[in-house]
Amino acid sequence: MKKILVVTFLGLVCCSVFGEVVTATGTVTLGEVAKTSIISELLRYIPEAIALAFTVLTGFFFKWLKTKAADDQAKSDAIDSIKVGVDHAWNELGSGLKDALQKAKAAGGDGKLTAEQKIQLRNLAIAKAKEVATGDGAKVLEKWGFDVIVAKIKEVIDNRKAKSAMGK
Repeated sequence: MKKILVVTFLGLVCCSVFGEVVTATGTVTLGEVAKTSIISELLRYIPEAIALAFTVLTGFFFKWLKTKAADDQAKSDAIDSIKVGVDHAWNELGSGLKDALQKAKAAGGDGKLTAEQKIQLRNLAIAKAKEVATGDGAKVLEKWGFDVIVAKIKEVIDNRKAKSAMGK
């Protein structure tokens, strides 16, 4: 090991004095020695660069995860507001509609809500959902707009119908 270091040292001294060194594999110039030392210096920083990149990427991941969780919570709050709106609409108008539907069914009708009754219930549910929604849930309802809210109301009603059908 000492012989290699001495030979390397002598080679560098010769290279710096004469501008080149003749080796067994050929002639090495001062520029090639400089390139080699720059590369070896850069290689020392690779683990630190990898650690820095990992730290930055981990930070971005956790920020994204936190933002996603907040978005999911806001959507959940909006859905909860829609459920409250549907419950309120059905409780407020439902008893009268239930009686009307039962009378219609007894008279040979299909016992289903008319389009006008559905619109009345839907509008009341939307108004109540917007009334009880707070914070980010209210912002989500505003962002969704009428068509998406109507679709979410339909989902809530369909889920309740499916649960009640399973309970029968």
